[in-house]
Amino acid sequence: MEKLGINKKSVQKSWYKFSKNPLSIIGLVVVLVIIFITIFANIIAPYPKHAEWFTDFKNAKLPPSLGHPFGTDTMGRDVLSRVMFGFRYSLMMAMVVLVLVVPTGTFLGLVAGYYNNTWLDTIIMRLTDIFVAIPSLVLAMMISALLEPSLFNAMLAVTLLWWPWYTRLVYGIACSMRNEYFVQSAEMIGATCEPLAIHEHGELRDGCVLWQRKDVRAFQFIR
Repeated sequence: MEKLGINKKSVQKSWYKFSKNPLSIIGLVVVLVIIFITIFANIIAPYPKHAEWFTDFKNAKLPPSLGHPFGTDTMGRDVLSRVMFGFRYSLMMAMVVLVLVVPTGTFLGLVAGYYNNTWLDTIIMRLTDIFVAIPSLVLAMMISALLEPSLFNAMLAVTLLWWPWYTRLVYGIACSMRNEYFVQSAEMIGATCEPLAIHEHGELRDGCVLWQRKDVRAFQFIR
């Protein structure tokens, strides 16, 4: 852990604070249960076939019961089974989009923030402003009109919509820390990867983590 820049005592202290909060433990249990359902949806779901193309008009629009705890939809499919399989696609979208968006937005924000008031900063941030200025719904509709409806194309559309927000977040933090002493010290000893010194700062890490937590919730509605 020390080789990765993780302080063991800091992790233990964070876990101690986390474990003392009952709501945090409840949230952790809920997340673990959702992940478990996502992985074993084929086994846990009462009607796995209802997650695919399936029709049973005889049992359409049934109210909640022992056989169908969430009832059935207009096609006669079990809603509970579809919810369980829906977790899988929602988490997949969140993970894939964040894996693509966070490194891209963080890198561009660091570069623009470190080289503040230069042509590089101007190009990156003006391009970011262009994407932010376009309404997200309009841009998503444009992408959807050009591409066939699919999970991959939905992830592509969300990726194009989300990276500017991480760029602006990291840019603001990087600009505020550009003249910090640890950055100047890195320059004095001849460091060649100055942006990495900013990247390791706790404020940047915490800001990105909080933003990712918000985005994971937002992706559930986008899908």
